[in-house]
Amino acid sequence: MGLCLPETSPEQQTLQIPDQKKGYRLLPLLVNQSGAELRTRSYSSSGTVPRSIMVVSALSGDAASEKESAAADKLQQRHKQGIVLRTCRSQPTQWIDCFRSNLVGPLAAAFIVTPVAIEYIQSKNPGLMVYSWDHWIGWLSVLGNVNRGDSEIRAQGIVLNAWNPCSSGRNRAALAEILPDKAGGFKLNPPVMPTAETPISSDHQLQNLYLQGLVILDPFFISFSASLQAASKPCPFQVHRPESVHSVASEPADDRILNQDGCFQCFVGVYNGYGIPSAINLFHPNQSLLQSLFSPFGHTFIMSKFLLWTVSAAALARAATLEDVCTTAHAKAAVPVSGLVQGVVTNPSSITAAPVYNESTAGSDYYPAGTYDYCNITMTYSHAGKDDSVLLQFWMPTPDDFQNRWVSTGGFGFAINVASNVPAGLPYGAVAGRTDGGFGSFDTQFSSVYPLVNGTANYDALYMFGYQAHHEMSSIGKAFTKNFYSMSDKLYAYYQGCSEGGREGWSQVQRFPEEWDGAVIGAPAIRYGQQQVNHLVPQVVEQTLDYYPENCEFSEMVTLIIDACDELDGRKDGVISRTDLCQLNFDLKSTIGKPYACNASTSMGVTTPAQNGTITAEGVRVAQTILDGLKDSEGRQAYFWYRIGSEFTDAETSYDSTTGTYGIDISELGGEWVTHGLQLLDLDNLSNLDNVTYDTLRDWMLEGLQRYEDVLQTTWPDLSRFQAAGGKVIHYHGESDNSIPPASSVRYFESVRDTMFPNKTYNASVEALNEFYRLYLVPGASHCNTNSLQPNGPYPQNSLGDLMNWVEKGIEPVTLNGTVLSGDYEGEEQKICSWPLRPLWKNNGTVMDCVYDQKSIDTWLYDLDAYDIPIY
Repeated sequence: MGLCLPETSPEQQTLQIPDQKKGYRLLPLLVNQSGAELRTRSYSSSGTVPRSIMVVSALSGDAASEKESAAADKLQQRHKQGIVLRTCRSQPTQWIDCFRSNLVGPLAAAFIVTPVAIEYIQSKNPGLMVYSWDHWIGWLSVLGNVNRGDSEIRAQGIVLNAWNPCSSGRNRAALAEILPDKAGGFKLNPPVMPTAETPISSDHQLQNLYLQGLVILDPFFISFSASLQAASKPCPFQVHRPESVHSVASEPADDRILNQDGCFQCFVGVYNGYGIPSAINLFHPNQSLLQSLFSPFGHTFIMSKFLLWTVSAAALARAATLEDVCTTAHAKAAVPVSGLVQGVVTNPSSITAAPVYNESTAGSDYYPAGTYDYCNITMTYSHAGKDDSVLLQFWMPTPDDFQNRWVSTGGFGFAINVASNVPAGLPYGAVAGRTDGGFGSFDTQFSSVYPLVNGTANYDALYMFGYQAHHEMSSIGKAFTKNFYSMSDKLYAYYQGCSEGGREGWSQVQRFPEEWDGAVIGAPAIRYGQQQVNHLVPQVVEQTLDYYPENCEFSEMVTLIIDACDELDGRKDGVISRTDLCQLNFDLKSTIGKPYACNASTSMGVTTPAQNGTITAEGVRVAQTILDGLKDSEGRQAYFWYRIGSEFTDAETSYDSTTGTYGIDISELGGEWVTHGLQLLDLDNLSNLDNVTYDTLRDWMLEGLQRYEDVLQTTWPDLSRFQAAGGKVIHYHGESDNSIPPASSVRYFESVRDTMFPNKTYNASVEALNEFYRLYLVPGASHCNTNSLQPNGPYPQNSLGDLMNWVEKGIEPVTLNGTVLSGDYEGEEQKICSWPLRPLWKNNGTVMDCVYDQKSIDTWLYDLDAYDIPIY
């Protein structure tokens, strides 16, 4: 009986295997005659199988080769769902047993010829004429019909060979081992690739027509144009037509969905007993070819939203090697068209592609060490109406390693990218990208191109640095990735960055929430107006209090703080996991009179003599004033400082060998921001801080906020669109960060919570926010790095993997995975608590709990009353 069936229920549609053609989806289901239950293996009454079948291999002359088995295993692990098909012996008498033992469906050799494969075959064989045919035929029929002169078919330049499930052993010479080929699909060894001068005329020729193995099998190949409408009607009589080749090789105008199996029939005995249905019975109204294939087992093969003979082009591309895809020609063809982002003009001629083998990536705080092969892609694009050029770089994993993932990487300081961040995608099978922002090179920083000249802002560079460059890179990079790997299934989009890279991450989540599946954001340099000026606070404190400590004095002070506060968290490990308890319990004055000593040192040509002395009351006063955070002349809080136990990096003084005294050392980050960002002067730093007071710093902070609020402040607190889009954020910050106050991250988290859930209780609002956004304060960690002063603290090296598990598998990171990367505890795995919970060790430091402590929480919250506007 015919099988023109409605779509399957949504719960059956567990896995969609896409083709390169847009809109095509594959969803085969095996059910019994009553349509009740999926069966497994020998189709016995016990057990079930996944509701989808991923076919990655085809009929083979003998048992599967080791290579083929390894490839199948890798794909099975990648896709998790579905059954990976094993090879079967080619003798028909053995096929039934093979079906039973290996769950081989009628798509056993359904590898479709993609446009990429067609182009490759034609480019490698320019003088070769290959053929298709206009109806189903057996192998002996190929011999008799290949020269019949069908110009329409012949012009397509491709061979499509039907797998004959009803055929005899005479076909086994053509059903040899299936292996990956250079066309991005699978090759038939030996393939059937006749020329007009040398038609196939014997089995001997079949065995010797290897011709680089560039033929891809397609057992269920019928005409799209002739059959799509017919398939929507009750099994009409229809003649198969040769437009099928053209239809496959061209883009469809719209989604093409088949909701039934096309009403095929397999007539045993047709064509000398070889059983392939001819044109006149292709759409026979009384039986289905797919049904007949499983008739010995009492099963029916049903397709819903199923392009009848398509196998994942993503799987085909993945079968290719790095050498196959990492070519300038292939990369050039993958460049997306101009206009993908409004005003963006892509430049395919600029692209370069270079395969890299056995590249070792050193251990990083952002990803584990490893050795990888990848394709190094560079390209440029420009903006319509502007004489500019933006440089991009992508690291593309091998097709076998690619896991349908994209990762944008961010910058640091005034740099929009960091080269060492680009390998971050490789351990996770992700393409990773970076941009130069249009600044001239990957090494050129934003501060080098802003302002243009004295008094003239470079607004193009400003907005590229603020958010535009990363948006354009991710849009181009994601489209390029999908083209490069010939994929139309979902590409997961992630972001990873710390410091300036963290701010850039929030710029994308806040402005383009629907474009991201998730982001790992570390110690973000948000609240830019306050953040950069904040680097100048220690120098103004020293100048105001007229005390310039030797650097060794402050270094010893930090050591004493760590020693005193180490065990407040319940564990003696040299790590301050609870800076809040340290702040509540430690009196900095207790360090007065403690000795310090440091050897002489030379840095950047400046020699600092040996330092010996004791910690002074003046030194403690300077340190405490810095720790209290910036307050204006009226005592109002303008900003906050780093946590107690952090290094006093911005408070370091410089030694003047001519006077033998110490003086302020103006922070380049703070000084350059004032000269470039506020004064629009092309000066690398302030020459001095004469007449600069606490009120001056407050005013500079406010000026930066007002001037750059729309582009650099990056504290928009309403993430409703991102939440609605299903995005996830892992936000972390080192608790001993010495460059960006961790209280900055806490303030933003609390601003988002207050804005999005104003009517919920505190606990309920935190719970609601944690469904998609979690903040983690990393014990002992410094700025985007482990801390040499607290080496036994954990670091979330695999946070990107944790994010992917959250997004793709729903594994919520209630605590963040941390690894001790150095020190006596190196290799120890620790859990990092999600804010507002705080870590507390018990049982002599062997068990860690995450606890709620309101007094501790209060130490993280500041009333920035120096401003009359909200500071998110």
